[in-house]
Amino acid sequence: MERSVPSRLANLRELVSLLSLSVNIQAEISAILEDYEKRVYSLEEDRRRLLADYRALNEKNQSLEKRYSEVLYKLAELKQAQ
Repeated sequence: MERSVPSRLANLRELVSLLSLSVNIQAEISAILEDYEKRVYSLEEDRRRLLADYRALNEKNQSLEKRYSEVLYKLAELKQAQ
């Protein structure tokens, strides 16, 4: 009986240290996942902003192309009138 008590205490200490290690590992994994979640959210927000900027620039480009075409048309009319 005396042998089993120290053996059980040694086993318990080992299990507690393993449990502590497991908790530390899970905490680190959780911290890493939180960092990745923030980075992914940031990238998604950047993507949304970039898409909105791209759409706005595309609309401006189309507007400028239309105005350029109109100016060329008017210049061609003026040239023909002379």
